[in-house]
Amino acid sequence: MSQVAFVISSSDRDWFDYSEVIAELRKRDVKADIVAFDEDTPKGGWGKYDLIVPTPALSYTAQYQKLLKWLSHLESIGAALTNPVPVIRWNIHKSYLFSSRKK
Repeated sequence: MSQVAFVISSSDRDWFDYSEVIAELRKRDVKADIVAFDEDTPKGGWGKYDLIVPTPALSYTAQYQKLLKWLSHLESIGAALTNPVPVIRWNIHKSYLFSSRKK
């Protein structure tokens, strides 16, 4: 059975109801967990997941450094994310907004 983690922030646990998604994945023999990057350490660690999906409920602005540390950990264990860690780092830094403003 494959395992997927939908990653949220602990403050956003009620932002979206994942029950239908989890039920559909279960029908396809995929176990899905909702895990808060800033609070939960999954039993067996992050490396147990075949795919880690950072969701829009990943509030990070107040815990930017914590998110970067978490991403570095995922990168160090070779975790599979929907987007590569460098892309996520680039996106959360928002420096690309300065380059687009200059155009």
